[in-house]
Amino acid sequence: MIAAQFWSIGLRIITATLLLIGVGSLPYSYYEFLRIIVFACGIISAVIEFKKKKPIKYLFWGYVSMSVLFNPLIPIYMNKINWIIFDVVVGIFLIFSVVLNVEKPNE
Repeated sequence: MIAAQFWSIGLRIITATLLLIGVGSLPYSYYEFLRIIVFACGIISAVIEFKKKKPIKYLFWGYVSMSVLFNPLIPIYMNKINWIIFDVVVGIFLIFSVVLNVEKPNE
């Protein structure tokens, strides 16, 4: 389980970076790719958090909410400014979750 946690940390760092890059003006295909990556990161992180001995519930629900918002199968449509806000908020959330998990990797 420790290896999965460290793999998840790397995935969250990469996803947070991609989200913060998404604040710029990029082609629509980048945002379609971003939806898939953020959705997968949310599902994987939620499963890993759920399987912990002492899961942090708000992290689990944050990952689930992130997966619903960035769901590529039933997309949620918003204007660009709203997506920028969500990209930044979710990116900060992912960085925060990495910091929180690095402090307690054995749980």
